[in-house]
Amino acid sequence: MSERPRAVVLGASGIGKHHVKWLLRAGCDVVGFLGTSPESLLKTHAMLKETLGFTGAGYTSLSMMLAECRPHLASVASPMHIHYEHVMACLGVGAHVLCEKPLVGLGSVSTDDELFLAQRLVSAAERSGVLLAVNTQYAAAAPHLRNIAHATGPMTEFCMQMESRGQNRTGGYEQIWDDLAAHPISVLLALVPDGEVDWSTVKCTLAENRNECAFEVAAPGGVCQARIVLGTVREGPLTRKFSVNGVEVGYEGRNDEHGVYCSYLTHGEQTLKATDFMEESITRFAAAARGEGRPLVTGPVGLKNLELQLRLLQGAERR
Repeated sequence: MSERPRAVVLGASGIGKHHVKWLLRAGCDVVGFLGTSPESLLKTHAMLKETLGFTGAGYTSLSMMLAECRPHLASVASPMHIHYEHVMACLGVGAHVLCEKPLVGLGSVSTDDELFLAQRLVSAAERSGVLLAVNTQYAAAAPHLRNIAHATGPMTEFCMQMESRGQNRTGGYEQIWDDLAAHPISVLLALVPDGEVDWSTVKCTLAENRNECAFEVAAPGGVCQARIVLGTVREGPLTRKFSVNGVEVGYEGRNDEHGVYCSYLTHGEQTLKATDFMEESITRFAAAARGEGRPLVTGPVGLKNLELQLRLLQGAERR
């Protein structure tokens, strides 16, 4: 692809504004975004123009946007219940697609139905010869965690604890899992790519402000003891940390001394500064769309993430 790739973002007022930012910095021309109403378009367009110098157009019609913008690639950051519709439409015009997690999240249908639809997206991308990637950006932490823990051999233990703000949450229990579980699962899949969950070992409990899930993952190199702890807090610092083969690593995202948002991983007195995980995910997707390397998380890996997220939740105990 010799010309600057044309990109569109579906849903640019929330997390999607970060997609616009990183796509622009990755050398793409973001030529359009999809919104829900004329009023929201005006508000989002003004915000993007002021903060990012955006010069593209806003649309409330997906078909019109795709026809007029003729995108090479698309970021789908719309509400999860319309991911399937939006991703399939973008694949249908031959665009490479990066979808926010989860790949499919309908909620009102069965686990098997959600996985069937997600598999249809993966198959559609393969038939069209275009990329499908999923923005589970914490997978970018995996090589850094291995380096910090000097984990060159099999992964024997993995834990990720992750908290988010709870002030605006309309419900707890399963919603915490729906919002956050894809992130630790993405790291686990990156650390143990050939692993298979031993479903007889799964123990999952859901409380109003805390989810915990423990299970074993069998891999060619041995068994990995996995644990996921998710929660919400209303105030105070958020806890976000990992444990890899018994080595604890803290995580924080913040601006560096130059005002650039970065990821920081800490172990004892050691601090590792890394590219912001979302920046890495979107930048690698844009590069892969130009034929340079691979996305951070491919569609098939995103499908496996969704399968684990849904099946680990089955049989969970509410407290």
